[in-house]
Amino acid sequence: MNLKPFLTILFLVAVVGCNAESTNNNKVNSTLGAEKHNKTTPTQQKSMSIDDSLKSFSETLNQKDPSKFISLTNSQGINLVRIFTSGNLGSRGAPLSQIVNPTTVTNEIAFPVEGQTAFDIPAMFPSLPIGSFQGVIHQKLQMPSNIPAYDQWTPILINSLKNIPEIENGAPIILASDKGDYWVFSDAQIIDDILVGGFAIFTIHNNTLKLTAIIELL
Repeated sequence: MNLKPFLTILFLVAVVGCNAESTNNNKVNSTLGAEKHNKTTPTQQKSMSIDDSLKSFSETLNQKDPSKFISLTNSQGINLVRIFTSGNLGSRGAPLSQIVNPTTVTNEIAFPVEGQTAFDIPAMFPSLPIGSFQGVIHQKLQMPSNIPAYDQWTPILINSLKNIPEIENGAPIILASDKGDYWVFSDAQIIDDILVGGFAIFTIHNNTLKLTAIIELL
């Protein structure tokens, strides 16, 4: 009996089977590789989200778009804080700490304050506009376990920024809490151990980062 044709057929079947298995393995490995590449941690996702939020914030102040500003804020209210860390100098008025309705913002992206100059948000952030925030310095927000009211945040901000050399020249800095539930865009300087500048604070509301507070230290 001539087995050559039979053996030839078996060989071809084996080759085809191996090639098919190799192709399937390559597809599986390629899919797993893509999934691994695309997988991001919750912290990384929030980091990308704050970059997007800050880009919208920057564009809003640059364009002076009240409706866009309102869409970025916590609808329950935004905390406005103004503290004279360098002294009242006898004529600056009382410190400000109040929650306002975001819809009361003016076309200049400011909030009127009775008996004081308006809370002018674009003036607090001279580093803006910034096209991309991926290159902005990211540092840890030194958040205590008992989170104080926003008008008590000055020590938190100083402790978070004081060891960053760039703060002396007023470089913009993004601060993030360990849990990723507080993000702060700092546009400030430390001058003679006194922190001055603007701080935009974002927190999580319904799984979305919202502008919750703005602090001005003068």
